[in-house]
Amino acid sequence: MTSFRSAIERLKANIRDVPDFPKPGIVFKDITPILANGQLFRLAVTIFAERYQRKSVEKIVAIDARGFIFGGALAHYLGVGMTIVRKKGKLPYKSHAYEYELEYGQGVLEMHVDAIEPNQRVIIIDDLLATGGTAEAAAKLVEAAKSNVDLANEALSEAQQRFHAGVADNLPVSQAQSSASQANDQYISALYQHNVAKLSLARALGVAQTNYKDYLGGK
Repeated sequence: MTSFRSAIERLKANIRDVPDFPKPGIVFKDITPILANGQLFRLAVTIFAERYQRKSVEKIVAIDARGFIFGGALAHYLGVGMTIVRKKGKLPYKSHAYEYELEYGQGVLEMHVDAIEPNQRVIIIDDLLATGGTAEAAAKLVEAAKSNVDLANEALSEAQQRFHAGVADNLPVSQAQSSASQANDQYISALYQHNVAKLSLARALGVAQTNYKDYLGGK
């Protein structure tokens, strides 16, 4: 658990806050320092990969544009294909479209109608979670293709609720963003602990089975 936390803290320490970008009141999370450092970039991709490599993932759905960076690396690591979700008007073929809310406006995301097959197990990936609107829009596009979304729904819902509650309480957008980010961190930590518990149980069962076979072999 300590190593996981230290890895996350190391990544967090290298995300640069840029205040009032792209508009006043927004604190932009700049990930380019992580991308510029080979070890940190590999660490980020490895954390993603370890979370999903045993979950029979069939395709990565990466969100325009920084999601492409992590999505491509993760798809390569897992040996699966990648589908891109782009902003309106950027895709050349027939597409599904979904309108969504940003923390500083509205947007439309699109995905090719044949980008994923029905019932494929996919991961949606982006570089960060702010209000959750972009991730939700991507999920709606995946659902339109009748595929299975492997998405942190609890984290997404909680982050959205905290962000909008902060705005309703007239908090600065940056504080609402921070509250949403904390919700996501708590979910990731809980998920990691859950996976560690499952792994420990699996190891214990494996040892028990081995001991039992040895016992039978010695009789």
